[in-house]
Amino acid sequence: MRIVGFGACMIGGFGVGSDFSFFNQALDILKLKDINVDFSSVVSFGGVPISLSAKYLDKRVIKLNPDVVIIQFGNTDINKDINKDIKKKLKKIFKIKLSRNSMSSTSSNKTGILKNRLRTKLRFAIKYFGKEIIACILNTKTNTTLDVYISYLDQIIGKLEGKGVKVIVLSPFPSANLFNDKKVLKYTENIKKIKSEHNFILIECYPILKNFDISEFLLGDGSHLSKNGHLILASEIAKVLEHI
Repeated sequence: MRIVGFGACMIGGFGVGSDFSFFNQALDILKLKDINVDFSSVVSFGGVPISLSAKYLDKRVIKLNPDVVIIQFGNTDINKDINKDIKKKLKKIFKIKLSRNSMSSTSSNKTGILKNRLRTKLRFAIKYFGKEIIACILNTKTNTTLDVYISYLDQIIGKLEGKGVKVIVLSPFPSANLFNDKKVLKYTENIKKIKSEHNFILIECYPILKNFDISEFLLGDGSHLSKNGHLILASEIAKVLEHI
């Protein structure tokens, strides 16, 4: 069996290392059960949305002649994108830089140092929490709108199945962001709608991971899977691969 993973950063184990990715941990589980995998490879594009990754399907995935392809896209696509104009407004209002360079700011006096520390904390607050609230208030679009996401996923699945490849799709993962989690459920429901047109296997990650406390499957950033989170999904993937 030749297995290829195709997706964004987490299929490559971003944050925990490739050895602990759900893809490689699933293969390790198969080895323990003496299930032979002749070939495996991961084609990961980091935090790149599905619309930009799809163009590499032929030359990076299909050319490997896989029997099975595990697809993981969604969390990057679901994130809301704050445009440059909003970022400029935030900079003007709070007089801070929303970039790593601002972390190197120093001051020769205690007052200046305190201000810089407060600005740094405020910068992180805006970056990780405030920007999402602002995006929701202003109804900022997601990186990939639902219809575009489903369209590309549909195309990818159709092309792979046309080549005789068995497809396993992982639905988007839950996060610490309640705004995003609502999108996760909506995107998952729409993935289900295209199942009637194809023969792929859908692993619904949201209910699987939500059986655990958030600290048991997410890293401290509240976005990426921890080693245990990857292992939880690896167990589910291995169960599916056993019966292919």
